Amino acid sequence: MRTVKLKTLRDYIKIKNHGSQSDHKIPLFYKFRDIFTPFTVLVASLLIVIVPALTSRTGWILIGTTISFLIYLYFYARTIARRLHITRTIHENKLVEDMTLSISYKIHNRSSFLADRISFHDHFGPSQESEIWQTDITPLKPNRYQKVLVERTCDDGMGMHRIGPIEITVSDPFGIFEFVVNDNATTEVMTYPSVSRINSVNLAGSALSTNFGFQEVSTSGSNVNFTSLRPYVQGDPIKHIAWKASAKSPTLLVKEFERSVNSNITLILNLDPTIHLGYKSLSTWEICRDVCLSFVRREVQLQNSIQLISQTLFVPFGQGLSHFSTISHQLCTLNIFENMISEKSKGVVVDLFSKNSRNHILNRSRSLVPKFSTLIYLSPYNPTEMDTTVEQLGLYKQEKVDVIAIFIDPNILRVPLISHLPIEKIPPLKMPIEDIEDRLQRKGIQCYQIHSKDYHTEKTENFAKQRTHTYYLKRASR
Repeated sequence: MRTVKLKTLRDYIKIKNHGSQSDHKIPLFYKFRDIFTPFTVLVASLLIVIVPALTSRTGWILIGTTISFLIYLYFYARTIARRLHITRTIHENKLVEDMTLSISYKIHNRSSFLADRISFHDHFGPSQESEIWQTDITPLKPNRYQKVLVERTCDDGMGMHRIGPIEITVSDPFGIFEFVVNDNATTEVMTYPSVSRINSVNLAGSALSTNFGFQEVSTSGSNVNFTSLRPYVQGDPIKHIAWKASAKSPTLLVKEFERSVNSNITLILNLDPTIHLGYKSLSTWEICRDVCLSFVRREVQLQNSIQLISQTLFVPFGQGLSHFSTISHQLCTLNIFENMISEKSKGVVVDLFSKNSRNHILNRSRSLVPKFSTLIYLSPYNPTEMDTTVEQLGLYKQEKVDVIAIFIDPNILRVPLISHLPIEKIPPLKMPIEDIEDRLQRKGIQCYQIHSKDYHTEKTENFAKQRTHTYYLKRASR
C-alpha cells in the first residue's frame, strides 16, 4: 500500500534523545540542533518580521504574498510526491551466502515539476549492511527517470530475510514542506547456504547396512551385497549355502557377500537457544548449521545414509543430492526462536529446552538411532550441561553405536565480533574443553573441536571457508 504524508509539526521540532550522560554535559546547541530546519527557521522569521508590520498596509500585503507563496510550495511538493514512483530490481534470481549482487532503483518523476530534493531509504535483510540510504540523487526533470545502483553482499546468514519497505522523502526547492512516500510492500526472500568442504572424521561402516559404500566392515553377511560363489569351508553358515548351484556342482558352494558398505549416520544438532552465543551470522547457531551442511554434502557424495535430528526438526534417513536439498531447505527455514515465541503466545508449555537429563535432546532421540550405526553430536560447548552430555553419549556407546562428539569453540567469534563492535578487545572465554575430551575418550568416543584460523594459528590442509572465517576440525588427543 502506497501512502503520501506531510511531515507534521511535531516531526519538525522533535528533539532526539542523546542519552543520559552523567559525566559529560552536552552543549545546548547540539542538544537542540534538530529543531533548526528550514520550516522552523521560516516560521521564526515570519514572526519577527511580520508581526511588527501588522499595523501597516505594506505588512498585510507582505503577509498575503508570503501565504500565497507557501501555498504554492505546498502543492508543488505534494504534486511531486504523488507523481514520484520508485521500483526496485534485484539482478539475481537466487540469493546465496557470500554473493555480491547489484540492486537497481528506478526513480520516475511523472509530474510536471522539477524534483530536485529527493532521498530514499530501503531495507535489505540478507546483508549485514541492511539499511540503504540514498541522498545524492540528481534533480529529475518532468517525465524523466533516473537509475541508482547499489551493491550489497549476502553476509547475514542463511534463511528467510525481509526486503522493504521503501521510503521516499520529497520536498520543495527550499526544503520547507517535506512529504514522506511509503511503499509498505515487503518481500520475504530465501538466502541459500554456501556449502564448503570441511576435513573428514573417522567413520565406521554400519554392519547392518544393505547398501554399497566405501566403508569396510570386519565380517560379511547376508545383509550386504552379493558378489560371487566359492567352495564351502568348514564353519561357514549353513544359510549361506547356494543349494541350487551346489546341485549342479560336485562340491558345496557358498554365497560370498561384499564387505564394502555405507554408513548410517545420525546427525543430532543441539539448537537449544539458551546455550548459543552471538547474533545472526555471527553466532554459534549459524556455525552449527554451516558445519552440519558441510558434513551432509560430503557424506551424501560418499553414498552414506543420513538422518537429521534437532529440538524441533526431524528428517529421516535418506541418500543422494535430493536428500541434501531437503535438509538444506529445512535448516534454512528453521527458526527455533520464533517457534518458542509462537508457542508461548498460544499458551502452550514447551519443555524442549529443559535442563533435566530426561528431556535432553540426546535422551529423547535414542529410539531414533539404530544399533551399529554412527552418531554425530554437534553442539556449542556449554559447561553447565557437559555432565549430562557425557552420560548420554556413554549410553549410546553401550548400545553399540559409534559416537562422534563435535563441540564449537565460542572463542572463534571473538575476531568477527571485535570487527563489528566499537570495542578494541574481548578477553577469551575460559572453556575447559580438554577435561570433557578426556572423559569422552575414556568411553571410546571420538571428540573434535571446531576452530577458526582467525583465532588459532594451527595449519591444516583440509578446511572449510564460510564467509570471512576459516573453520576446521581438530581431533582431541590424549
